[in-house]
Amino acid sequence: MKINYRQFKRWIAALDSGDYKQGKGALQTKAGYCCLGVACDVLIPKEKLKYEDGELYGAVPDEQPKAPSQK
Repeated sequence: MKINYRQFKRWIAALDSGDYKQGKGALQTKAGYCCLGVACDVLIPKEKLKYEDGELYGAVPDEQPKAPSQK
């Protein structure tokens, strides 16, 4: 699925909202979310997100089965 302009605006608004603490090294860690983790959290329906130990699974969005891609 390609990301469209409306989805892009939702992602940027989420990044600017202050609702997500910044993390790095994975989509989500105990410290927070990387920017791509925020995209997954905002753009993938909650019931389709893949979790492991209570955090988003993966280091990159391609590890989320329903993640937006550049393809």
